[in-house]
Amino acid sequence: MIKVTLDGKTLNVDAYRESLEAVDAQWDEWDEGYKRRVRILGGIRTWTLECWETETTWANSQLKHFMDKLKAGEAISLVIKEDDETIVDTNVYILNITRRHVEAPSKRYRRFTIILQEA
Repeated sequence: MIKVTLDGKTLNVDAYRESLEAVDAQWDEWDEGYKRRVRILGGIRTWTLECWETETTWANSQLKHFMDKLKAGEAISLVIKEDDETIVDTNVYILNITRRHVEAPSKRYRRFTIILQEA
């Protein structure tokens, strides 16, 4: 069981993806033949969260809250737990939010995707 908390709010998450992309320097070198050298300088961690909410007014919507946080450019906390074991506990920036309109199974149903980057 996965539990995702973003900025102190527990999200309903269908799925999430975590990615680590290398930040590197590359250069060409001749060493008894052509070589493409790479030096890894670090990495950038990102998360994509597939979320939903229901029975929530727009004023109290998590989607609205996170849209406001994105506009403000503030770093917020991200905690991900699997079976009560914390696997992520860091601060992140919201890079993108996409709201999807789908056939609503209940009143005020919203589906959205949030893309985060480690601060």
